[in-house]
Amino acid sequence: MKIKVNDTVAIFSNERISNSERGDCAVRATAIALEQTYEETHAQYKAAGRKDRHGSKSYMIEDILKDNLIGVNTETLYSFLKDNNWNRRQCPTISQVLKNPKFKVGTHIIATKGHVFTIKNGEIYGNRDDNGQYRVAGYITTNTGIIES
Repeated sequence: MKIKVNDTVAIFSNERISNSERGDCAVRATAIALEQTYEETHAQYKAAGRKDRHGSKSYMIEDILKDNLIGVNTETLYSFLKDNNWNRRQCPTISQVLKNPKFKVGTHIIATKGHVFTIKNGEIYGNRDDNGQYRVAGYITTNTGIIES
């Protein structure tokens, strides 16, 4: 199954900081989820302890979302697997997740082994080479209200 991916590297290419970064998939995924600029989100990750050109820790993603959203549903992978009659050895692929109606609406930050991207209203926002064969290790649903500043 060929999956269309909205390339977040291209989306944020006009922002100075994003052009010098590596290991920033969580920053890009969070910026898309929160509808922020790359630089706004990058500053939040830096404040949370992320070093430039290094990856992020999962707790940073949750903390930043909780700081910006009214409620964050961090449904566990286990309950998702159980609801779909899968077990931990059969983590679903992105293709399988996209077939689930739950991911056709709202915003979901998806974690695979060593990578993070966003599914927003059924569309993937990530690296252009993200494909349907990655195994989903977990996700955070953020389809709740953004806190107004």
